[in-house]
Amino acid sequence: MPTQQHPTQGISLTGLIKKICAGTYSSAELVQFVNLLQKAALSYLRYQELSGKRIALVRQDREELEDLAMDCVAELFMRDEQGAFVQLRKYFGQKLEEVGDNDAEMMLQVRRLVVKKTKQELSRIFRERDPEGAKVVRNIKVAVRSSKELTWFSDMGREFICFAANGGARDSVYPHCPPLRRNCPPYPEEILGMQFHGVSHPRDSVSAAIKKLLALVEADCTYQNYLSVDVVARIIRSARNEIFRDTVGGEKHPATPVDYLQ
Repeated sequence: MPTQQHPTQGISLTGLIKKICAGTYSSAELVQFVNLLQKAALSYLRYQELSGKRIALVRQDREELEDLAMDCVAELFMRDEQGAFVQLRKYFGQKLEEVGDNDAEMMLQVRRLVVKKTKQELSRIFRERDPEGAKVVRNIKVAVRSSKELTWFSDMGREFICFAANGGARDSVYPHCPPLRRNCPPYPEEILGMQFHGVSHPRDSVSAAIKKLLALVEADCTYQNYLSVDVVARIIRSARNEIFRDTVGGEKHPATPVDYLQ
C-alpha cells in the first residue's frame, strides 16, 4: 500500500510535529506547519458554508475565509516565556506517544485539534458580530438541557434539535416513536418560518417555541423531523422581531414594557 501523502515536504508529519514541540524546527518548517493548520481550518469553514451556515460576511469570499481560518488557529501558536508553543506541546505530547510514526493517524489528530479550536473561535467571532443572535442560541441550548421532551445531537460538525422520543440513543427508550428521518431533505426554512409565525405567541417560552417548530416538521413525513440549532435560532428571532413590529405598530395591541424589553 502506498504511503499517504501529507502537505509536508522532506519530513514526515509526526517528525515535523516532534520538531515543533521540541523547538528544533526551522523557519521554513514552522511556516509549513502553520499552513497545514490553516488549510485544515479553511476546509472546515468551507464545509460549514456549504452546509448553509453564514461564515464569511460576504458569502464564499475566499480571502475572508482564508483570513478567518488563520485567526481560528492563531492562538495555538501562542508561546510561553521560553518561546515554546504551550497548547501544541500539551495536545501533541500525549498524541505522539499514542500514535507513534503513523502519519495518517496523526493527521486525524491534527484535524480534531483544528476543528475543536475553529469551533471555539467561531463562537467568539459570532458573539462579537451578532450578540443578540448569540444570546438566542444560548437560550435555546439552556431550554433543551432543561426539557425532558427535547434533546440534541451532533452530525458533521453541526448541532441538531429533536424530540427526545425520537432522538438518537433514546430510540430504545421510546420504541413506539418514529426514528429520525435522516434520509429526508431538511424542511424549507422560509416555509417553516411562515408556518411558525402563524402558531407562535409573544408569551411563548423558548422551550415552547422549539416544540412548536418540531411539531410542524414532525407532522410532514416528507422532510427531516429535526432542526439545526442555527435554523431554530433564526426562525425564533425573526418571529419575535416580527411580533414586536406588529405589536408596536398596531393600534389593537399596544406595547407593554415587557414587549419593549423583549
